[in-house]
Amino acid sequence: MLLISDSLIERLNEAVTQKDDNSLVETLEQIYSLNLDSKYSLVLGVVSMMPPFADYHRALEVFSSLFDKGFRKEASIWAGYLYSHVYPLDNSFAEILTSYPRCSISNYVLAVYFSFERNVEKAKEHIELSIENGLFPNNILFKLSHSPNLNNVEREKLTLYLKGLISDKHLEDSSNPRNIEELYSDYWDELILGKLMTSVVWEINQ
Repeated sequence: MLLISDSLIERLNEAVTQKDDNSLVETLEQIYSLNLDSKYSLVLGVVSMMPPFADYHRALEVFSSLFDKGFRKEASIWAGYLYSHVYPLDNSFAEILTSYPRCSISNYVLAVYFSFERNVEKAKEHIELSIENGLFPNNILFKLSHSPNLNNVEREKLTLYLKGLISDKHLEDSSNPRNIEELYSDYWDELILGKLMTSVVWEINQ
């Protein structure tokens, strides 16, 4: 794999700071076509599935192309997000994620997937594995919303812990990534982990 040039990175960062979505995607597509760096392919997949593009097929194509590369798990996590939250195109990510039984995030994505597929027992199994292997806002929220028999003490404990993990409850006002790494990190922290929330999402989860 060839190294990405400084000029391409500068172009990406400029597109991020200027909020130039078209330039951002064009540059990411160029990097992808040249097979320069798979981590930027992840960004391409994420940006492709988000507004204003909402190109779900392209996003899945990009994520799937990474299933046999170094970002296999991360690409599968995003493919799972795409399937369960945005548009259910292909569930091949699920088999990959089951190969990471001690990964809290992989098990959370599987819990959401099985819940989407109305397999309550499998969803319960994977959210318990997720919680056992590490807490983050989204797996706590899933546990709270899918555990009607959870006792009050445990519910209050998880709720208190949840509030301490959320670092931003007004993302619509504060989001201002300065480079491509921060843009990707913000997407990950908001959509996968739930550490960043808009005020609307925060109010919904109160």
